[in-house]
Amino acid sequence: MSADFEKMASEAKLAHDLRVVFRSQQQAEQRQERSRLVNDAVAAITSDVIPLLEQAIVAFSRHGISTKIMRYFDVKDCMGKDPSIAFRCLGRVDGAQFEGPVAFFSSDGAVIRLAVAKVKNGHAPLESLGSEPRGQSEGLVARGIQTALDGLFVEMEQEPETETASPAFSGKSGDNTGIDFLPAQRLRAAS
Repeated sequence: MSADFEKMASEAKLAHDLRVVFRSQQQAEQRQERSRLVNDAVAAITSDVIPLLEQAIVAFSRHGISTKIMRYFDVKDCMGKDPSIAFRCLGRVDGAQFEGPVAFFSSDGAVIRLAVAKVKNGHAPLESLGSEPRGQSEGLVARGIQTALDGLFVEMEQEPETETASPAFSGKSGDNTGIDFLPAQRLRAAS
């Protein structure tokens, strides 16, 4: 019996081609599912968090308190990160600018999470302050805003007059600019 090398090569090549096509389809499906999950998460932040942040901005500005909002919605290619939005209060005393801690609101589409970070010299360990289901997170968002506001005044009372704004949060508002740390929690798996 002689070996049929033509048949061997043909079958091996066909098996390889089928595996490549299968893998490609699988990756396309995963990208599509990731896109759907990110869109759900952005919708949750947009409906639950942003309206309250906008109300706080208006109210705080009447009292001379500035704010910064940074959006991190472009995370479709970052499998370990959920869309999030960062909120920070800013104040001035005798010409010096002070920044309070950053309140991060992130979502997987079903839950809104809150974490806070005090940025010093570019370092910002996150402290989780809880989570609430989408549509039931008003108290959580208000707590994050309150924490950011209270933290500003703590900074203003404790910092020397020469302290100025931290460069870690001086980027322009928009997607994926400014702060380069986020809550790194994965989106929930599709059911």
